[in-house]
Amino acid sequence: MIHYFLSATDIVFSPTVKPQIDRHGRRILRVVEIVIDEGIATGIFRPLPARRYAHIFWGVIHGLIPFRELHGTLLGEDAHQSLFDAAVDNFIAGVQAISGDQRTAKAQPDHGSR
Repeated sequence: MIHYFLSATDIVFSPTVKPQIDRHGRRILRVVEIVIDEGIATGIFRPLPARRYAHIFWGVIHGLIPFRELHGTLLGEDAHQSLFDAAVDNFIAGVQAISGDQRTAKAQPDHGSR
């Protein structure tokens, strides 16, 4: 699998294609950043650097994509979707504007049953 937005221009893409791919990636990251900014503005998320957390979210999601091919091997029978859901839930829990006591007491969903 090629991680398009992390690739070297001269290795994977022609000089005309790489800037197009980069623009697409920036647009996607901007959407995530806007969602995080809106969450901060409404008090759902704690104050944090939205751009940095958009990159973290992107990395988590894209880091799990290759795991889809590991079903029945490294993942065993654990469904890829359950890992994906758990990663998103954990990211959101990490940026939520709730106290540590509330976070600890909050029931974590069981993604193993999906």
